Amino acid sequence: MGKKGIFITGTDTEVGKTIISCAIVLLLKSKGFKVCVMKPVETGCNIKENKNIYSDGLMLKFMANVEIPLENITPFRFKYPLAPVIAAELENKEIQQEIIYETFQKLLSKHDYIVVEGIGGIMVPLKEDFLVVDLVKMLRLPILIVANNKLGVINHTLLTYEAAIKRGIEVKAIILNSPFPQKDISVETNSHILYRLLNLPVFTFPFLYQLNKENILNTAASHLIIDILF
Repeated sequence: MGKKGIFITGTDTEVGKTIISCAIVLLLKSKGFKVCVMKPVETGCNIKENKNIYSDGLMLKFMANVEIPLENITPFRFKYPLAPVIAAELENKEIQQEIIYETFQKLLSKHDYIVVEGIGGIMVPLKEDFLVVDLVKMLRLPILIVANNKLGVINHTLLTYEAAIKRGIEVKAIILNSPFPQKDISVETNSHILYRLLNLPVFTFPFLYQLNKENILNTAASHLIIDILF
């Protein structure tokens, strides 16, 4: 099998991209694939007593059970929970796409499959002239769109899909996630209308009360189909 990968993007922040990324990693590993992970840019990495009190990169590393240094999984990490272009400026730094690309290629060369998690939505600026969508194109990966399964998700998903397709990016599937336990009546129809409008696989992923490997894997196995990743 040739080298493969997927880019996990969202319709917004806080839609559960990290949980879905972990679910996909665990599902692939359960099928025998040698998987690596990457979150090229992360903001909101506050440090307290020399420990990260919040880090998507650390969670990906733990779930994938890889020895890859965190600086390779997440080459650009910033303190403030802001758009990357602003978070970087506040630390007098700049996100360098060349470093991301080189790190990505090194990781992929040693693994069967790479799961790359984006930051925020697809149009989030990493630099003034370099958006998340530009990062996806640079890495030449198809995407999965993760969206919060609630009222308003149809509009958000269609806008994200259109932004990707207009730039020649392949959309593999839509995953309607439930990052919070609260639900509204739209969850009964969101997946059906999105499938009718986009003619793409649409999966629903439930809220997880326990974020351990076994629970995430079991949920992924019953709610996702691994074939969409290839």
